[in-house]
Amino acid sequence: MEALHCVIDTNIQEPEHWPFQQQGRSFRVKVSRRFCVNNALAVRETLLTGQGIGLYPFYVIEEDLRAGRLQILLQEYEAIEYGIYAVYPHNRHLAAKARTFVNFLMDDFAG
Repeated sequence: MEALHCVIDTNIQEPEHWPFQQQGRSFRVKVSRRFCVNNALAVRETLLTGQGIGLYPFYVIEEDLRAGRLQILLQEYEAIEYGIYAVYPHNRHLAAKARTFVNFLMDDFAG
């Protein structure tokens, strides 16, 4: 991917090595960066302006894909999925607002 202009999110572990899998085999691809940002929304905005390619969660750009604003490259490869975690102190008296928020996240990301 040396010739492609990649938009890198520095918040991910090893941002210049994108993880993929194909037919059950996992591997990482070293990419060169054109832009380096530290915000996932900035990656999306940069992609929407046509400034490069990026590795981005499907659920975030699903609407952009359906509308034709973005397109999937390398469809024969799958990006490795990462989990989403809600971290909070273990406490028997967790605030109702915190519990409601955690439940919302679980319901929203379950699909």
